[in-house]
Amino acid sequence: MIYMVEMDFPHPEREAEWHAWYLAHIRVLLTVPGFRASQRFKAIGLTSSPYLALHEVASAALFESPTYRARGGPASTGEWRALQTNWHRNLLDGIEESPEVPADAHLLLLRDARDAVLPEGTAVTWLSGVGLDRTIEECGLAVMGDPTPLLALADATHGSASTVRSARRSARLHEPADRSRVVYSSIASRIVRARSSRR
Repeated sequence: MIYMVEMDFPHPEREAEWHAWYLAHIRVLLTVPGFRASQRFKAIGLTSSPYLALHEVASAALFESPTYRARGGPASTGEWRALQTNWHRNLLDGIEESPEVPADAHLLLLRDARDAVLPEGTAVTWLSGVGLDRTIEECGLAVMGDPTPLLALADATHGSASTVRSARRSARLHEPADRSRVVYSSIASRIVRARSSRR
């Protein structure tokens, strides 16, 4: 299963500090039995929740465990909780392992958009939203090399100027703009829990 977290962090003066904290937070999460791997991303275009984290987890049951309640969840984020906006947490079923996205590749996220027009050869894995916030019914993930063809398709479909205006307006209102198709670059390598402690 995939535990997906999306958010914004509109405080550039503290961004480096926040990234350092988040990396440490992930290492704490990976001490929780059932957390297996994590990787973080940032959208390369405008969207209301530009930061994305994909966590590979064993099952939905771990979110009810005493260990997770002590080390994870919104209460574990301290002062950062109030600074993170447009925060969405979804549990997705459909794959056992999270995709590994190399530094020179990109991640495509499709949100309830199975009919999206994509470059030929794009292999999409589809997942179903099954828990937590449930702001997604169906989600598609694809690892891509050059994102330029996809970005060109998005501009042709939505009009680049109107898309920018819509994203900015939605960010002000704390509502999603067109989030059906977002491309992310990796901002941290995939961290895998030590196999000897995975269970």
